[in-house]
Amino acid sequence: MKQQAIAIAASAALLGGVVTVPAMPVARAEEVSVEQDASAGAFTGFNIDESKTTFMRYAHPFSAGGRMAVSVQNSVALDGSWVNMDASNTKVAKQGNTVTLVTKEKGATITRTFLFDGNSVTVNVDVDAPAGVQTQVDLTSVFRDREYTAEFRDGAYHLTPTAPGYEATVKYGDDAYATGVAATWGGLAGALNDPAQGGVDPNGASNQRGRWFNAYGGKVSASMTMEMITQADAADSDGDGLPDVWEEEGVMLSDGRFLNLPAWGADPHKKDIFLQLNWMPSEWEHHGCATGDRFDPTTEGYLTYAECAQFNKNVYRPSRQVLKNLEKTFADAGVNLHIDAGPLYSPDIVLKDTAGGQHEKLGYKEFSFVQNKGLDDEDQLGRWQKELLGDRSAVFHVGVIGDRQSAKTMSSGLGREGSAFFVAKGANLTTDKQLEGTILHEFGHVLGLGHDGAATPESREWSKQHPGGDRNFLPEYKSVMNYLYQFAHPDYSHSPVANERNYGTEEQARKQYEQCEQARQCYPGTYSIPADWDNLKFHGKDIGKADGVVREKFEPHVDDHEDKDSHTLAVYAAADNNKKAGLKLDDATKGGNGISLQKQNNEVHAILDNQGIDASEFTIEAAWGAGNTFTSQPISLGSVTDKANYTRNVTIPLKSLRGVSGKTMPLDLRVKNDAGKVVFEETFTLPVLDYTAAEASKVRKELEKAPKLKVEKQRIAQDLPKQPEAKPAPTTKPSPAPAPDQQPEQRSPWPIIVGVLLALGGAAAAVVGWLNANGGIPPFLR
Repeated sequence: MKQQAIAIAASAALLGGVVTVPAMPVARAEEVSVEQDASAGAFTGFNIDESKTTFMRYAHPFSAGGRMAVSVQNSVALDGSWVNMDASNTKVAKQGNTVTLVTKEKGATITRTFLFDGNSVTVNVDVDAPAGVQTQVDLTSVFRDREYTAEFRDGAYHLTPTAPGYEATVKYGDDAYATGVAATWGGLAGALNDPAQGGVDPNGASNQRGRWFNAYGGKVSASMTMEMITQADAADSDGDGLPDVWEEEGVMLSDGRFLNLPAWGADPHKKDIFLQLNWMPSEWEHHGCATGDRFDPTTEGYLTYAECAQFNKNVYRPSRQVLKNLEKTFADAGVNLHIDAGPLYSPDIVLKDTAGGQHEKLGYKEFSFVQNKGLDDEDQLGRWQKELLGDRSAVFHVGVIGDRQSAKTMSSGLGREGSAFFVAKGANLTTDKQLEGTILHEFGHVLGLGHDGAATPESREWSKQHPGGDRNFLPEYKSVMNYLYQFAHPDYSHSPVANERNYGTEEQARKQYEQCEQARQCYPGTYSIPADWDNLKFHGKDIGKADGVVREKFEPHVDDHEDKDSHTLAVYAAADNNKKAGLKLDDATKGGNGISLQKQNNEVHAILDNQGIDASEFTIEAAWGAGNTFTSQPISLGSVTDKANYTRNVTIPLKSLRGVSGKTMPLDLRVKNDAGKVVFEETFTLPVLDYTAAEASKVRKELEKAPKLKVEKQRIAQDLPKQPEAKPAPTTKPSPAPAPDQQPEQRSPWPIIVGVLLALGGAAAAVVGWLNANGGIPPFLR
């Protein structure tokens, strides 16, 4: 009876449900790092400080589970108050793979010990409190980015992931007051209701807790051991994040779609990475200007044409050659890149299984990252990942190509680790090489690379010393991730690089490197950067997880990498792009670009830009309709470094419209440099107003009567010109008929006869004279 009363009193004194999920720890005065050989799976690569929460990582190089984040919170309450553990009352010591933390508080000594042994970790908490001080210890662990189920057997919890990954065994000391597992932090309170071990929440087991309690003070010892192993169906022999069984047999997603990875070329013994590329329609496609047979010969039809002529007609799809180049770049590094660009280019994937290309959920937007209802850039990338991939995020990464990020920036793009990326083709990315380099650059951010490569202790220390800074322009680091080479070198680095010389100032560093002098920026300090290709993060937060759920990210915050404006990057790459040019249509001036069959002088407006470091001459060639062509005179442009003169507004006359009919017309444009080499080639589509003269006259008269029009009268007069009125044929005044009593004048025929005879005689004399001059008269004429 007495023991029962004690148990009831103790239960009433327990603190339950008041421990909250802690904020991520900040850097503290004392911090130790733990590193283990992870070749066979290990807890490794994290720091332990004085706070009550430790964030750990577990990884196995040949498991689809990738890097798994686990937090362990050691909470101690003395007489009902939780103890705050920080640098003011805690000392940290490390010996080998054992870390010990000793906290002194309210006369009690709290000793926490972490022992790491490969794939297992043991946490002990020993509290020596004064007599009479109630003591409670909670050991709580959380699998922060995975969902688990559990069963309790043989005195331990056996946890199984809902997607291929790591199985875990969690065992608490036999003297625990209560233990339990739950799907959520809040659910642990219910799992520990009974003072016994083995509580299991049927909804999940990603949160685990053991509790110890002593109502009389003195010593309390708590312990927890966690061991991780790779599931059999999570084996990943090549370390690309995709389980071997998926690459051998395919995977069925929760939405019912089957991804036939082996038929798509996946190889369990060679790294595979799948990329879905989507892009926006042009503005005029978005508004339906390209559909239908023709513009109706009505006021409404003409106004639709006039509006379509002013819409942006530049396309955002990449060329097939760009996509082939991307695959080759990965292949040269020993990685299979499988691109799904829909009907445009998906060589490994049957068309019915593709989801890339121009996407119905991507309507045209000039600015894709406008702040809206509190949503930021990170939200937009996350929404695209969810909307465009859905459950396919278990296998595919996704990239979006569109116009610009916002009105405030001409940045070339944006990428977020483990999520998605955006390429701002409308920010003057006018060449294939620029587009190819930017796709690689932003995709590199998704795969874990920064502007100075993969994160290292050196780069993390630099970031700590320069909050908000960006270590970039490292001349020896030849990678597309480096602004110096984004438009010049479309590849990640293959070898580690190091610069041991500190130049002191940026000015001194620029003198040593032509690339830096050209960019007017250069990192002057020392640095050591590992090879990009050896440090790509293939796993991501969804890759290899068949349920396709976007889970909480372990890192407290990962800044989106918003990149430099395209002109600045073009200047950096000017030496590598000499004698090259780009071109885009200029639909914003002079009424846009459209063709009217009744207009005498149709023309197309475009902007030509020099990509090279030297001033150069370029020629534009155009072809349209049934064999119509135009070649411009040489156009001189300043160096791309000459911001005032490196571009030129150009007009392309389309004098002949032979073979042009219907609602649209393709226009092939090419740019050649002064050596005759083609440096730009693209096909644009223009709206056509194919009215007959009668239809044009009818619509013009209707427009003249309309009270208010959005189109200028001058524009209407050009598109629908008045035809000159036909003049009546001249009439000849008839001669008056002779009077009945008058007879026509009778003339003698002799003058005519005499004239004919004289003419014949003269001709004969001329013939005889010629014959005498040329050897005489032939005998038969003598």
